[in-house]
Amino acid sequence: AAGIARWLGAPTAVDEGPPAQFATRLARPYPNPFNPVTTLRFSLREAAQTRLSVHDLRGRLVRGLREEYLAAGEHQVSWRGLDDRGQAVASGVYLLRLECGGKVASRKVMLSK
Repeated sequence: AAGIARWLGAPTAVDEGPPAQFATRLARPYPNPFNPVTTLRFSLREAAQTRLSVHDLRGRLVRGLREEYLAAGEHQVSWRGLDDRGQAVASGVYLLRLECGGKVASRKVMLSK
């Protein structure tokens, strides 16, 4: 677990409490646990280069969901439990990682088959 925390770095985005309008935050995935698809919602305080990805519990990249310059505001992405090769991943817990504007936020999501 300590290795995961080191790899993820200290979170700088806080997603607790009521959301501020266009605060940089990663909302809880819905549904969670999921099968076959979960929706990931996030908001950006300002336009920024953004990366949203899925990692296993060892910190290895499973799937890159979005990597582009995005406008400020609300965004949404779906994950169907597939890796970057289009193969179904195993049931289990995965980490969602949002990086933008020098900030990092993460959430756990569980795929249940």
